This record gives sequence, C-alpha cells and structure tokens, in this order.
Amino acid sequence: APAVNLRRGPANDIDPAAYPDARALATLMHDLALPRGELVAVTFADSEFAALTVNWATHLRDAAVPHVVGALDKNMLQLLRRLGAPTAVYDLPYADLDGSSSHKSKSWKAFARLRISQVSALLRMGFDVLMSDVDVVWTKDPRPFLQCGYDHPWAGRTGKGAGEKDAGKLGAAGETGDALEKWERDAVEMEGGESPDEQAMFLRKHGRGVDDCMGVSAADVMVSSDNLSPLTDKNEGAAYARGGIFNTGVVFLKHTKNAKAFAEAWNDNLNQDEGRFAPLTSDQQVFNAMVRREGHWPGLELKALPDGFPVTRVLVGNGLPNGEAFNLGVLPVALFQPGHVAFLQRVKEVLSDFNGPYGVHATYTFDGSTSSAKRLRFAEAGLWDPSADDAQVGLGGVEADDATFHAGGVPRVLTWDPAVATRGIDESVPNIGSHLEAGGRQLELLRDAIAMAQLTNRTLAVPRFTCFCDKVWGGHDNIFNFNCHYPGSKDSGHIPGPCPMDHFVSPAKLRESGVAFVALEELRRAPYEFGGDDFGAVRVEFKENADAGGGVTVVTAGGGRGVTLPVGADSAVVVDALGKLRDVPLLKLTGEMPRFAGFTTQRAAREFNARVTNVAMKSAPEWCSECHPQGCRELIPADVITSGRLKPVRNVHDQFCADFKQPEPLRTVGKESFLAMA
Repeated sequence: APAVNLRRGPANDIDPAAYPDARALATLMHDLALPRGELVAVTFADSEFAALTVNWATHLRDAAVPHVVGALDKNMLQLLRRLGAPTAVYDLPYADLDGSSSHKSKSWKAFARLRISQVSALLRMGFDVLMSDVDVVWTKDPRPFLQCGYDHPWAGRTGKGAGEKDAGKLGAAGETGDALEKWERDAVEMEGGESPDEQAMFLRKHGRGVDDCMGVSAADVMVSSDNLSPLTDKNEGAAYARGGIFNTGVVFLKHTKNAKAFAEAWNDNLNQDEGRFAPLTSDQQVFNAMVRREGHWPGLELKALPDGFPVTRVLVGNGLPNGEAFNLGVLPVALFQPGHVAFLQRVKEVLSDFNGPYGVHATYTFDGSTSSAKRLRFAEAGLWDPSADDAQVGLGGVEADDATFHAGGVPRVLTWDPAVATRGIDESVPNIGSHLEAGGRQLELLRDAIAMAQLTNRTLAVPRFTCFCDKVWGGHDNIFNFNCHYPGSKDSGHIPGPCPMDHFVSPAKLRESGVAFVALEELRRAPYEFGGDDFGAVRVEFKENADAGGGVTVVTAGGGRGVTLPVGADSAVVVDALGKLRDVPLLKLTGEMPRFAGFTTQRAAREFNARVTNVAMKSAPEWCSECHPQGCRELIPADVITSGRLKPVRNVHDQFCADFKQPEPLRTVGKESFLAMA
C-alpha cells in the first residue's frame, strides 16, 4: 500500500472513552497512532458519492497526506475498507442525507452538525484538521502551506522554501544540520502556536515561506473563498478576501485553543432553534454570519503582521463563546481554487510565479450539483482517477463508458478539433454575438460527431468547448459591464477561451440518450494512456469538393494514415471511409464543418433524431445576463438582441436571454429519402 509522510514525534495517546460523541473516530485515530499535531484531512460521504470519494482519497494517497473518511452507510464503509491503507475509514451511520449536495434541506443542516462535531473531536485529540468536501481534488500536499510557520518540522528546512524541490529533510530535535532551535521546538509543542516575536524569528531564518505562506501562518482557522480574482487576491490579501463569501468546502483548523473554541461555537450555532442563526440552512451560512460583526459589512478587521511579512491574509474573526476574537485566515484563490478559477481561468498567465493549486473545488457546474456533473468537471481538467468509476459501478452506479471505449478489446475513440466550429470568428475579443454564433456551430459539430461515432462503434472523446462570453448563475448580475467575464474575474482575461461542456448542452441528457462519451483529457489516464500532445490521433479532414467516393487515404507529416472526406458526406460514405481505419485507436475530425448529410435509412434517421437531435441537443441551457443599470439596449447590438429576448427583472431593469441555434434533424438520403419526405 502507498505510504503517508508524517511529522516526527511519538504517537498521540488517545483514549476512545474520552470521546463519547465520537468514539468510533477516536478508536480509529488511536489505532492509526499518528503523532500529535499531524494534519489529518477528513471528509464525510455516503455511497451516492462513492466515485467522488474515491477520487478524493486517491489524490490524497498520491500526495501522501493522512486522510480519514466518515462513512455514512455500510456500502461506503465496505468500499473504502477494500481500498485499504493509507485511506482510513470509520462507521458514522447517517440515514437521512437526501442524496444531493443541496444545502437547503433540514437533512443537510443535521448532517452539517454531525460533521462539525467530528471535526471538533479531532481537534480535541490534538490534530490539525483539514475539513474538505468530497468534491475537492488535492493535487499536492498542502501541509507546507497550511502549517507554515506554525508546524516547524514541515516549514523549517534549509535551502529552498518548504515544499520546494531539493529542500532539506524535515528538521527535528536532535538532528544536526537541519536541527530546530529551542524556540522552534517549543512553538511546535504550544497549542497556541508561536508568538509574534517567534514569527519574526522564523521569517528571518526561513524567509516568507512557500507560496508566501507566512502571510496566513498566524491564523487559528483558515477558510477558502468564492472570490474570482487570483491577481487582486494575491496583491491585497485579506483586504480583498473579506468582501467575498467564505466557502466551508475547505476549512483548516489548527489544534489551538481558539480553533477548538470556534469549532464548538460553530456546532452550537448550527443547533440553535431560535435567534440569529436558526433560519440559516448550512454550516457555510452559519460560518459566514458568525465570524462577522452583526449588522456590519464586511464586519472583519485586518490583522497586522510584522514588517517584512507578505501581505496579510489574516482577519480578526468574531464568534467565540466568550466574545473574544480569533485569527481567521483566508486561503488564496489561486492555490485553493473555486470552480470558476480552476476550470475557466488561466492563472499561470496572470501570476507568473504560480506553481499550480493545492486543491480544486468543483463549485461551478450548470448540469446540476450531482456526482456525475462534478465528475465531468474534474475529467475535463484531467483531475479524475478512473479507478473511482470502478468504485461507483461496483455499487450499482454508472459513471464511465469503459465497455464501449474498449469495444473489441481495442480502444476506439473519435474526437474533433474545436477550432473547426470557431474558424472565422474573432477569438481575441469577448462578444455575446460571437458566443451565440459559436455555440450554435459547436452544437452542430457535436451532433455530427455523435452520429459518426455511433456509425463506427466508437466512443466520443469530447474536447473543451470555446466560450466568447462567460456564464453566470441564473443570468444574475451584469456580465456586460465586465467585458463578458463573470463579475469579479475580468482581470483574468480568460474570455475568449476554453470552457466546460455544460455551458452549451446537458451532459446528463446526452448520457440518458445513449451517447457514450468521455472527456478528452481522460485519454491521458489509465486504462487509456494515449500519449503525445494530440494523443496520436489520425486526422479525418473534411473539405469542400473532396472525393465523393468516400475519402482519399493520405500520408500525414508524421508518417501516419489519414483520410479526407467531402463536406456533406452521408452515413454510407462515413462508414466506408472510416471503416478502413477501424484499427486506429483515435480519429480526429478536422478541416471544415462536416455538415453530415444524414442516414441512408429512415429507421436510422428517425431513431437518431428521436434520441439525440430532438431531445439531448435541445437540453442546451438558456444564456442570460442582467443589464443593470444601463439597460440591455445600451449594452448589446440591436442585431444580437433580435436573436434573443428581453425580460423585466425585479421591476428595476431588464435581462437579455437567448438560446443557441439548435442543429436541424438529420435527413434520410439516397434511395429511401423520398419516402422520408412523404
């Protein structure tokens, strides 16, 4: 089994009887024998989220981070026990979870109380706790950042900053060379962390820390944020972060006195039946309310750091039972990414020193908040472990298309070049008119690719679509004032650019219609393992006036085979030409728009249109944006407005909504075409 990296020190001596509210967890932690002060990542899930949970665990296994899952039903418990060490699991029965990630039900609030009580117990046992939603992927070990300047065995290294390559071994008392000084050893043992003087001493010895982590190291509690500007967040730190919503999908709590008190107060407030917190429906809403001064916005003061430190990411938090304050840190959005930052923005182009995130949270989906919607988000970004699909399928779920992917024992896949659908559109300028035009073309190309994949018994590998305008929840806010960027994200400059599939069509509806597909980035992972920048694809190029007889085999620059097909080829031409390449693992549609002409039988055309064209393709979500305060006619060209509709919103201003042009039903061609028209 893979191992986890642990801090030096004796095992934490835990008496399970001392934790009657978390005895199963305490028994597990006693048996794990982790050292006091170790970081433990923890999540809670039932078997409805088996795939996401296994994906969460496998990434932490790869990062060698200790992690624990509270299994809410027997299936999840048994599954993770089969996965084995170092994934640790314990029985935490909870039968009332409603099977979704909705935060509005009484069931969810009760679940929130349960998990906060378990986190509070872990803190009392003497562990630092990384509380994580199951829809988070941990791409690398976050301990050098989260425990920076506080947990000196991790951060106190010679040479480069903690967490960087070629840094020295973990320092520990008694070692030579990297040995910690007495003040460092004492700080490790202090539950309250180090004093400001010790922080300054650490800074002089070790520098600003990996990723400027010393800017947040004074915090008792750290939380992620839904803010959308990595650049502003980096430059302004807590001054910017306090104006946004804190997201409790990622919360890190040190085992300090104040963090323990905060966790207890958080749990107490979730249990209130009356008063300020009673109407709030989730632990996130309660968290955001309790840390701010009531009746004030943002209701949080900045905590000053000593000279020479990075910009402060620490706020003076409220909410402790005795009225005292605690240190609340807000995690950088570039390093602990919400969905929009992770799946649309190009952070490396904005922050030149960016070395990738520690965690990615799938918060930005438009095909529901289901496990499969979040799975696809991670798959599109190359963050999905295929073994997670096996887990879900083993519990009766359907998450992958392995059976069709390996038809005949040989991977047989079809994809396309996204540029085919956007050729001729100015890709340097955000524009709603271009977005609507490109959306219609991309849906037509998707329809044609589905038809050709099914004709040739191939699984579709869907590349990223291209957006010329961002998409906002429910059409709220005025996206036009931010140059077609989601409000708050304009300085990222990610539009025009790649964007998720569910901006244009419902992936769930495609699956329900029998369309077998994977995300293109999944081809890099086992069991597929297609290599190279283009996955070794053989090109199927569509050209006007090409050989109508079914394609001309050509030799590509790399010496491989390819085929040229005429624009407007029908099913007979496609089957004949691509049948000659049946042993090729991956075909890629390129050139001009295929303009697939249709099927040679009425039955095939009717069946395809009934399932795909007239059902799945019509699941494309409506695109909307409000236009306050100027009004839509001041912001949108008149010819674009005519392609959609204006609706009044809140009796104050209007909203522009439009649908992407839907692909036409495919025709019957050849001998049966006249019958289809009758």
